[in-house]
Amino acid sequence: MRANWRLLVISMLAAIVLSVLIRPLSSANTGFETTSPKHSEVSVLTNDYQVGLSNQFILAIRFSGQYKFNDQYPARVKILGTPRLIKHSSHYGKDHFIKEGKYILIPITFTAIAQGREKVMVNIRYSVCSEQECALEDVDYSVELEIHE
Repeated sequence: MRANWRLLVISMLAAIVLSVLIRPLSSANTGFETTSPKHSEVSVLTNDYQVGLSNQFILAIRFSGQYKFNDQYPARVKILGTPRLIKHSSHYGKDHFIKEGKYILIPITFTAIAQGREKVMVNIRYSVCSEQECALEDVDYSVELEIHE
């Protein structure tokens, strides 16, 4: 089952890459500040989204220097606030963190329930380690989705 999920994510990622929009950290939402990780960089892979369909965006974490994902430490993504245009799970555990080369990919699935623009705010917690030290990354990140009929 895990292998099928991985193949699905990889094939969807390949399809998205052709029309992908990789956005840097943003904080356009009033009262919400994006925070930058110290030993990694977060970006997002988005696509065109349609009402009534199962959709996803993918958070991508790339590590700096000698740092690597610490799979011995709990990791999670939490959706902050209550988005109005999508139905989603509010927590995604470490089982959603997929190692892919120098990246960790985190697919965030949702169903769009209405058209429009939606800013989704997430908090990502994970640990990274180098040969000398381990550090906890606690990142607030915002993703803007455009949903069509």
